Amino acid sequence: MAGVRALERAVKDHGFIGAHYYPHWFEIAPDHARLYPFYAKCIELDIPIQMQVGQSLNYDPRRPLQSVGRPIALDAVACHLPELKLVLTAYEGPTPPGVTAVGHVSREELVRNVQVDFRRAYVSPQALLQ
Repeated sequence: MAGVRALERAVKDHGFIGAHYYPHWFEIAPDHARLYPFYAKCIELDIPIQMQVGQSLNYDPRRPLQSVGRPIALDAVACHLPELKLVLTAYEGPTPPGVTAVGHVSREELVRNVQVDFRRAYVSPQALLQ
């Protein structure tokens, strides 16, 4: 819970306007139970959480990373937590498997809390608040 408290301090004391999670660095999939307290805190603080989905594309032999950021893992999260503002960013190149399905659901407004960004650059958190 120290990380959840740190997130709250970052928002309340330092003016952070969103959270970012990179599943591959921690090798923890976005639908893992350990992340739900962070998601709950994001809802409470009314901030979005942004994360990269798809492959890690980091094949450094000194620290190989598993590709745990499969977009379909966000399906359950979005359904369980409809108040959570999710922003999925994807790596440059072909659309990762599953992103089109999640994005299609978002475009059809069946899941209104998921935004998908297919550009390499991250979405500005200020743009999310407008």
